[in-house]
Amino acid sequence: MVQNKVRLKIEDVATQLLNNDKLTDYLAFYNFLRNNKMSKTPTSKLKTTWSFKYKNELVCYLIASENEWSIRYFTNTELFKRVENSLPDELKELILLNVNTTPCCKNCNGSDNKLILGKIFNNVCIHRLVVLKNPKGETFEYAKNLVLICKKALDDMFATKA
Repeated sequence: MVQNKVRLKIEDVATQLLNNDKLTDYLAFYNFLRNNKMSKTPTSKLKTTWSFKYKNELVCYLIASENEWSIRYFTNTELFKRVENSLPDELKELILLNVNTTPCCKNCNGSDNKLILGKIFNNVCIHRLVVLKNPKGETFEYAKNLVLICKKALDDMFATKA
């Protein structure tokens, strides 16, 4: 179990919590984020969640728990609005299959009904629109592609502000 008094390195936490393929995939995604110039910040009291930002804008969270890991996207709904029209069909399908619905989010005590890519969803977490749990194979590649699309949208946004 992860110690609560000392902030451990992300690699150490992953090694303590994840096994085999899940550990390999988690670390591969973490390295992908690092290689794409995402800054990392620990965010949880449990010391198992990190936010990843590009140009100081949140792109995703990377979370490890007992032999499970996940990526959470689109806490920033403005970023989602910027990318939704440029998403390829396979990413739209991935998003629609992984909308984070919950009657009452334990982290924010809120949920909302939302129109996402033309489909109405009830009880969508107001802070974590999309959650990918233990992505592997094609889903893992889509998860990386989604990061790259967000990164490009942020590059475009900052280019127009300059």
